Amino acid sequence: MTAPPWLTERDGTVRLRVVVVPGAARSQIVGPHDGSLRIRIAQRAVDGAANRALVALLSKTLRTAKSTIEIERGLNSKHKTVSIAGYQLEAARRCLVGESSS
Repeated sequence: MTAPPWLTERDGTVRLRVVVVPGAARSQIVGPHDGSLRIRIAQRAVDGAANRALVALLSKTLRTAKSTIEIERGLNSKHKTVSIAGYQLEAARRCLVGESSS
């Protein structure tokens, strides 16, 4: 299957373009939205709490260690680029959008 445009892989690192909506009722991956993956985070964007919650949610969803996940761009923005070291594109696609979606 083809990966969505917000999901890429290069040199053994998967990158996600995400739009984070902090202060939501609960943390969840919503799905594709405007060329990015939309993710709701329950924590507010105060003192890095939303960023830490984003890393925790991705770690749980992808079943990988938090230490492999890094916010490369957009620490202070709702638009972020997140990298996951040592992860495979197809595995990320399956975890984030399911078997039948692209």
